[in-house]
Amino acid sequence: MKIIDAIEKDADNRISDIHVWRVGANDYAAIISIVTHFPNAIEHYKELLSDFHKISHITIEVNNCKDESCALRECFYSLS
Repeated sequence: MKIIDAIEKDADNRISDIHVWRVGANDYAAIISIVTHFPNAIEHYKELLSDFHKISHITIEVNNCKDESCALRECFYSLS
């Protein structure tokens, strides 16, 4: 999915949860949960998605990965 690629190619970001749905004829909404060792401001992640013009509403949650490797998705389980 292109949205996942746009987020995950930056730093060691990993998408732990994503929901995208249609809210209008040409509009979509998205809720995205990100896990990373290098958290940024929400605006940073919205900028990574700026090419997705049909997403009119985005909610982003950023969780700091406290384990060794977000790249291996090990830290998702430590959020529970």
